[in-house]
Amino acid sequence: GDCSTAIYIPSSSKAASNSETPMPVAPNSLLFDIAGDKAYMGSDFGAQLINPSSFGTNNNPFTALGTVTGKVLAISNNGTIAVFSDTIHTPNQVYVVNTATATNLSANALNITGAATAAFSPDGLKTFITGGTDGSSLYIYSSLQALQGPIALSGPANAIAFSPNGAFAFVAESSTASTSANLSVFSTCNNQVAAGLN
Repeated sequence: GDCSTAIYIPSSSKAASNSETPMPVAPNSLLFDIAGDKAYMGSDFGAQLINPSSFGTNNNPFTALGTVTGKVLAISNNGTIAVFSDTIHTPNQVYVVNTATATNLSANALNITGAATAAFSPDGLKTFITGGTDGSSLYIYSSLQALQGPIALSGPANAIAFSPNGAFAFVAESSTASTSANLSVFSTCNNQVAAGLN
């Protein structure tokens, strides 16, 4: 058959959804930015930027993000940068996409295998990404520096969060057969383990 995917946008003023809007590709992930005025949709066939205010109008709510594929992992606090992880295609890639100007989208492809989690520092200058074998390596991306890593973790990472002031990044690691669960703390300024905080 004919398989297709559509999105429904429910109205907050009535207890019914509006009509369906067909999606250009099948999604594998969807994240809204903090403001809620845009969403990033991951796909194995082409990532999309979604403008929710265009639903129900004559404007196309979907903007293709070039050749970017994969699941969306994180969005910067200002909503202009997103991280996608493609673990389907060979080689695996991580894409850092900047949508600050819709007419000039830019994407940096990083050779990180098996990326599963990511988070942006509050100022958006650094992105911590976990990947590698079993997700037990940390990489730090910045548009101002070369990619840092892999930095070995004691176990597979399953979450990353920053302190409110952005000084520290917290990486939660799962237990393995030889290690217990762990929370590693990294100083954002130099990407080193914060002494006395682990």
